[in-house]
Amino acid sequence: MKVTCRYEIPKEAYEHSNGDIGEHVGNMIVRELCKKIADIVANGGEYIFRMTPNEVMENPYTNSFHYQRYVVYEPLIRCKNCKHWASEEDYDCEIHSGAFGADDFCSYGERKEESEVEE
Repeated sequence: MKVTCRYEIPKEAYEHSNGDIGEHVGNMIVRELCKKIADIVANGGEYIFRMTPNEVMENPYTNSFHYQRYVVYEPLIRCKNCKHWASEEDYDCEIHSGAFGADDFCSYGERKEESEVEE
């Protein structure tokens, strides 16, 4: 799933600022994305979020620059519900070497079959 935030800056303003406006716009985008993330989290569920770097594109048709950034998010999978986690007894993970607790998580989590999931 993806959330997008995009701003359009007139080319004159961009050039007048010697490109410094880019940092300001980047900060505005991050704030806006954080608000959208807060709304997603407030509606329940646990997610892992990854934010992409700013993309800056010149649009010759509107004589402007577009700044945009995405947040990609996916449901968080706890170790106890991950198909890579061995068992409650040995706390072992097939991907990571080392011991992990049942409520830990990582970005590589893949959900077990529905019949095996612990709530």
